[in-house]
Amino acid sequence: PSSSNDMDRAQRITEQLSSLGLNFDASTGSVVPGDGVDVDSLPSSVAMNGAADGQGRFYASDEFEAILSQCDKLTSSPAADEKRPFAESYSAREKLEEARVNIETKRCLAMLDGATPRETLQEAQGQVARLEYRLGSIALSCEEGSLKALDHLVGGAMPYFFGTEVASLVEKLGSTGADSPAESASVSLPRPLQTTLPVNEAVDLLNTAGAANANRENFGLSVELLLAADQLYAASSPIKSEALERLHTQTLFYLAQTYGHLGDASNSSLYCAKTTYRQLKFNLSLSRDSHEPSIDPTDTTLDVVDWTRNVMTLASYYVGIGHNLQAEHCLQASSYVAALFQQAGPTAGFDEDSLREVVAQVDKKRADAYLSVLNFCAETVAYRQAGIERGDSSHGNASVKDLVIDYSDVLHCFPKPSDFMSKSPSEIESCLSYDYAKTVFLAANSCLGRALRYYVIDGFVSDHVDLCMKRADAFARLSLLEGDEKRKQAMHLKRVQAIEPIIESGGINEEAYSGLIKTVLHEVGAAYLDMHDLKTARIEGKINRDPSYRMKAVEAKKMNSFAFTSVRYFTHFIKLYFEKEKLPKAFAIGEEATHDLLMVPASGLSVDVDEVLGFLGSHFKIARLLSKIQQDWEGEDMGKKRMVASLDRSCKRFEYVVKLAKQMRSKGPEWEKKLDEGFAQQVELAKEMAKLL
Repeated sequence: PSSSNDMDRAQRITEQLSSLGLNFDASTGSVVPGDGVDVDSLPSSVAMNGAADGQGRFYASDEFEAILSQCDKLTSSPAADEKRPFAESYSAREKLEEARVNIETKRCLAMLDGATPRETLQEAQGQVARLEYRLGSIALSCEEGSLKALDHLVGGAMPYFFGTEVASLVEKLGSTGADSPAESASVSLPRPLQTTLPVNEAVDLLNTAGAANANRENFGLSVELLLAADQLYAASSPIKSEALERLHTQTLFYLAQTYGHLGDASNSSLYCAKTTYRQLKFNLSLSRDSHEPSIDPTDTTLDVVDWTRNVMTLASYYVGIGHNLQAEHCLQASSYVAALFQQAGPTAGFDEDSLREVVAQVDKKRADAYLSVLNFCAETVAYRQAGIERGDSSHGNASVKDLVIDYSDVLHCFPKPSDFMSKSPSEIESCLSYDYAKTVFLAANSCLGRALRYYVIDGFVSDHVDLCMKRADAFARLSLLEGDEKRKQAMHLKRVQAIEPIIESGGINEEAYSGLIKTVLHEVGAAYLDMHDLKTARIEGKINRDPSYRMKAVEAKKMNSFAFTSVRYFTHFIKLYFEKEKLPKAFAIGEEATHDLLMVPASGLSVDVDEVLGFLGSHFKIARLLSKIQQDWEGEDMGKKRMVASLDRSCKRFEYVVKLAKQMRSKGPEWEKKLDEGFAQQVELAKEMAKLL
């Protein structure tokens, strides 16, 4: 028994046997007389719910095949009466049940008398398995409930575990399964009934039983049944029928799903990869032109949209474990196949709009794959600058030199992988340079550009903003590897240009897309803050090299421009945490003098605990920027009043940050923990700056 349902069923059967003076011998899988029981005295009704005559019978092979053929014809026929859609299936079931109880009754009695040859009993067992397979399939098709279907299907599948503990079977089969006879040469099945049960039926039975168990969340038993189907396929004749190939693809598909439900991402991805490979191999027909391959629409049954999405999901998994080569290979295959269908046009039988969307999704996924490598580069630089040993990374353990699955076996003229995606994390670290990172950036930026042509802001707001944010982040990451300050500044300007139009165009409703707007505002504010800090560092560098150097008016104006622009975006970000009716009436984003009106007590704000660090951080950054405003020699007072006023505003903002953080901490333990872990250092700095100013 593998589940509570199996336990209940086993208990019922054991009790029925016991009432008849019989026991079940688990070591042999046989029903035997109990102690002190005279076999001759046993009733003819020894087979529960048995044959009408109490004796039953065995069927010759030809007669049995005729019964199956007649029943298969009934179940595959269209309903003669629309009001009785299952009449033919019910008729078939009656014939199958009659044959089953006859065989079971006769087999049970034959096991007791001990005179029937073992081969005859095994043949009978195989016939029962074929009958149970059909009875279970009928129960499923007639929507009679999965428990009844499971009784039949699991009963039919049990011959494959006859005399073998299920746990030892799983241990023997391992977790990899097999996709070719060579892979499974060392694995022996637990007495498969190959002589009496056609391999197609056996695999379909195990597939159906496995899927039915998975639907009832019996995932452990489901895997056992499906692995048995996998091994049966591998052990069958090297020349396999088209029907068996389809069934094996189904086995792999079910295994991918079931391992996914069990949380085994490694095996789930492995069987998903095998499934998509076989779908490509058996459902895509290509011309043999080595220079310009094309689809043969008359012989192609591949669901290109569904297949491409599955391969993209697979690519995301490989990105997550750092197997960049396999991730790119999956995405290249997706692009390649989608392009073939687009070239074929409507004759290939696909939805053009869905395919265009899929092509854009592939570009998004490819950008994500390339950006993950760029992020790794940027993180490595950050670790080096901080003097920290990187240690093991989440990208570290995958073997990047070998493909788990190679679609180029099916897709001739397949593009070669990018050199930068073929490197392991350790190889990236050893060869890391600006030129390497730039190559990765250009590949990602190209994919983002193509995706943005489809995901326009009018109709795809969330996708459009997400792509723009990724482009801005890519410029920020690349800038970390750039040594020239002017070029670094230019990259941050490109970063701003990627996302600032989203805000300035006013094309997005702030109430409907509040979360997106907050994200963009904070990123634009951070970009201008980075440009301000870069400009400041350049001036400080000049002074360090020449102590007599004095900042030029144009340099002061530029620094102030970056600072005030950053303050404006952070202020706009803060404004979105006010309920409309609580926003000060005099406040206006464009009027700098009104910005300080947003320094209100915590009771007037709508801030969640998950957003408090970003909210307080924006106030802290505003205070910091205001403290750095320079005299720009503008106006009658040469810019002195504005500089002093900014210092005064900075002092008050630092004081407000300290006060607001204290109010936020008093909201509860969760708030207190959040601020202690993520904002304690800023609070101490704010106290020092307020005192200093």
